[in-house]
Amino acid sequence: MLAITLSSLLLASAALPEALLTLEPRTANQLELTLCFRGAGRNVRFELEVENASKAGLSRSRQAGEVAISVETVCPLRNRLGLAADAQVTAHLRWWLDGEEQSVIQRFYP
Repeated sequence: MLAITLSSLLLASAALPEALLTLEPRTANQLELTLCFRGAGRNVRFELEVENASKAGLSRSRQAGEVAISVETVCPLRNRLGLAADAQVTAHLRWWLDGEEQSVIQRFYP
């Protein structure tokens, strides 16, 4: 039993770090953006750009930050965006793990 628990702990601590970026509708005119990271004892720097386009125009926002991550999921950003009926949202994430740039992540709504 102890061997199984120790093996599980070692596997969890060796888990590859990952970024989780989601765009989920909350109401007909509201979208929730969530950015989370998880991994074992690493430092993450991120830059997130969000574009919200509709017939009414284009809005663009940028957010950046740094966070220390662990096996537990850490969510430095949770935002709600207002949506027009014809809105198209693009989220573009650049992130660095201990100073090394990782693959860009993009999400689209709808």
